Amino acid sequence: MATVPTVNGVPVVMPPPDGYVVDFDNPQRNSVTEAYWLFGDSARGIMGTHSWEMPLTKFMLFLKALYQLPILYNPVQCGAKLSLLLVYRKLAPRRWYHVSVWLVGVVVVGSSVAVMFAAIFACTPVRSAWDLTITDGTCIDRPALYQATAILGAITDILVLAVPIPITITLQVSLKHKIIVLTAFGIGGV
Repeated sequence: MATVPTVNGVPVVMPPPDGYVVDFDNPQRNSVTEAYWLFGDSARGIMGTHSWEMPLTKFMLFLKALYQLPILYNPVQCGAKLSLLLVYRKLAPRRWYHVSVWLVGVVVVGSSVAVMFAAIFACTPVRSAWDLTITDGTCIDRPALYQATAILGAITDILVLAVPIPITITLQVSLKHKIIVLTAFGIGGV
């Protein structure tokens, strides 16, 4: 176990600046109101608190929640995209269209599963992703993983939004109605 800085006998993430008086019961806060607006009551005691006024155990709870977010988000995002694709599948009986819907679905599921497993096993041992007391663990470049997740999400969003375009363009309706239909699909994809 690595040497963890302590303040008043409490392990913290980092030592306070020289001359700073730490008060765990009444820590100085930054942007607390904004944190509550964004994260609700779950921000209590974590958001806006200086790292030297937050016990290590509380910070590790925050890291554990942060670790779980992409793992929980990816299946939900995948399900939303697949539900749109299932609706799109009913738009036209043409085989090429069904194949394109299924191909996009495979890309969506494949990228979601890959990102989810990369997020789960980003560190070895897995616990070292949130447990700062584990010093012999190794992690992949997690910011790069988050960027790759965003890029894959954007690509699959574009693919899902593009699927109904060929069918909509061939509709025997006015240009105005085609634009309305494409806009409706676009809003559904957001």
